[in-house]
Amino acid sequence: HELGWVDSLRAYLLNYHRQYPLRIGAPREEVRQKVMSGVSQRHFQALLETWRHGVHIDVVGLKLKLSSHEVVYQGVYKQWQEKIAGEFTKNLFTPPDIDAIIVTPKGKSKEAAAVWESLVERGEIVRVAEGIYFHREAVEKAKMVLAEYFQEHEKLTPADFRNLLGSSRKYTMPLLEYFDNLAITERHNEYRIQNAKNRANMAKT
Repeated sequence: HELGWVDSLRAYLLNYHRQYPLRIGAPREEVRQKVMSGVSQRHFQALLETWRHGVHIDVVGLKLKLSSHEVVYQGVYKQWQEKIAGEFTKNLFTPPDIDAIIVTPKGKSKEAAAVWESLVERGEIVRVAEGIYFHREAVEKAKMVLAEYFQEHEKLTPADFRNLLGSSRKYTMPLLEYFDNLAITERHNEYRIQNAKNRANMAKT
């Protein structure tokens, strides 16, 4: 019975990867409902744990994929990947509006939209707030800037952060709130301090 499930899972994932080659994998719950609807979520999770080795199906967060599947940008997809990444790294802390890149005179490019979705899913492009995205390189660099700043200062104001990044409030405030949510910074009234855990980690290094 389980062998039949494994074969069905593989067939479903193979078809999914062919249909959406730029996606990491299929949503786990969607797969359960489509392939093994009679199996509870708990039982399905237990089966995935059992199958972790030997069936060539990987669990990636809340996604399932065939072990052989890798996201590869080729042809026009490669061109769009390079164009989008290039625009987002050109001015790290003043990211562009994605529609200005992927909407052509003929309308929104389906290939570009697929690449964009893939870049966000893979974490190369990071969503920090509704409509505000940064390249992963920008987020990592901003973390380093904060770490260096807090070695010399206890408090950070929004204006300080804006000046450190050489950007505008439109972009720095959502990024600062994103860091609050990640517990990198803590908000106190109108300023930030370094999160206590991060401060302790910095002290060890």
